[in-house]
Amino acid sequence: MVKKIWYAILLLLLIALDQITKILALNKLSDGTIVPIIKNVFELNYVENRGAAFGMFQGKFPILAALTIIVLVIIVYMFFKIPNEKKYGILRFTLVLLTAGAIGNLIDRIGRG
Repeated sequence: MVKKIWYAILLLLLIALDQITKILALNKLSDGTIVPIIKNVFELNYVENRGAAFGMFQGKFPILAALTIIVLVIIVYMFFKIPNEKKYGILRFTLVLLTAGAIGNLIDRIGRG
């Protein structure tokens, strides 16, 4: 039970970090500013994807929201069905990462369209 509380705290921290970085990107990069991190190799710029991976389902909010919720239910079910053994720690951590990403995207779809 204590480990699951730590996973819940990690989940909340990851969601917060996701939202903070998106707000920073919106505030600092949406005007077209490009921030080079490693010259000619890696830079930050602002791009919006209003769909799923590679822009699929753009403008299909109900489908994307429903799919996200279905995936979240499956992930949470899997999380609680995994045996409480140390060897499954990486799998649990991965499910927390996936959940945080899915919730972050759902927040964006609902809050930012």
